[in-house]
Amino acid sequence: MTNKKQQDELRNPGHSFDGIEEYDNDMPSWWLNMFYVSVVFGVAYMAWYHLPFFDSKSLQEEYEEAAAAVSVSAEEIRQAQAEAAASFSLETAVQDAALVAQGEKVYATNCASCHAASGEGLVGPNLTDGFWVHGSSFEEVSRVVAEGIPAKGMPAWEKIVGPDGVQAVVVFLKTLEGKGEGKPNAKPPEGEPGTLQ
Repeated sequence: MTNKKQQDELRNPGHSFDGIEEYDNDMPSWWLNMFYVSVVFGVAYMAWYHLPFFDSKSLQEEYEEAAAAVSVSAEEIRQAQAEAAASFSLETAVQDAALVAQGEKVYATNCASCHAASGEGLVGPNLTDGFWVHGSSFEEVSRVVAEGIPAKGMPAWEKIVGPDGVQAVVVFLKTLEGKGEGKPNAKPPEGEPGTLQ
């Protein structure tokens, strides 16, 4: 061996094979630090979630609690809506000028193209003549506006105007009753006679 080769081997005691030298260098400090942090995190995680002396919840338990809270909230919302519907009076709502104006705006924007600007009917039925195709109660008319009648080409409006918009437009429809008599362009009556109530 030459002197130079011996000195290299003493300085870098690695392996050499086929002209490729492997040195025994230390790991980079950033890599070692990440490894140590991972080990500490893993031990802490295992202790927190798997050992009995910590008051921790599994992901399944957290999910079940959150789902129960959401179902309680949904039930409270349904109950509040039912109470609001039970206390709602169409006759009183018609006296609310702001609600009627909101309903008129919703009607002009979304309904006039099929039922005409004054409600006498175009593609859709006449809303001023006291005849109703799908029922004349507030609940029935609200359901038709909210869910639509796809077979007859009426879209569901609740996703677009919201529940308040549906309620407002039905209140506005109450103000149109009886205003279609004698109009030359009014569509002939369809459905059963009734009063929106």
